[in-house]
Amino acid sequence: MNQEELDKEWDVSAALPIRRARTFDQARAVSQEFRGRDLVNRATGLAARVSNNSLGKMLHEKAVGKSESPAAHAMAVANLDGLYERAALGWSKPDVRGDANFAAIHRFFAPFLAEGRAYLAKITVLEMADGVTPNRIYSVESVGLNEKSPSAPWVAASADADGISLTSTRSAGDILSLAQKVQDYNAERRR
Repeated sequence: MNQEELDKEWDVSAALPIRRARTFDQARAVSQEFRGRDLVNRATGLAARVSNNSLGKMLHEKAVGKSESPAAHAMAVANLDGLYERAALGWSKPDVRGDANFAAIHRFFAPFLAEGRAYLAKITVLEMADGVTPNRIYSVESVGLNEKSPSAPWVAASADADGISLTSTRSAGDILSLAQKVQDYNAERRR
């Protein structure tokens, strides 16, 4: 994608969700529209699927606890297809346990609007090594960025937790820019 296309994909004010979901039951119900179907990320061409098992993990209490709020998390899960399709690849890493079934663990990021605020969805995709088994969208988090939770430290902490150096990762600048756009959007709405 060229810069103009990326700017359009990452326009926070246009990141309206297609589906509404405030509860996990609503998110589970509307996700039927894309569950088990190949979803293709436009920036990378990587196809991945949301399985029943992955969806169950995404709606588990532990996964929800990593998000800003349960309602924002439900909205991200309900719109995971569109979020993944227009997400930017932040970085990739090997599986921490060295599982030979995984070629890589990918972190994707996309903005979305919910509850009158902007959020950044952090999407984890497991790329399968055999080239036959469908890649899996494993998790999603909804992160609210603002002056109390600034974008640069959050991106740095996320990369660090994955053992990624932001200075040696080409796409890190794009993710920092995207996170800053989410933070700026929220700051403008508070005025």
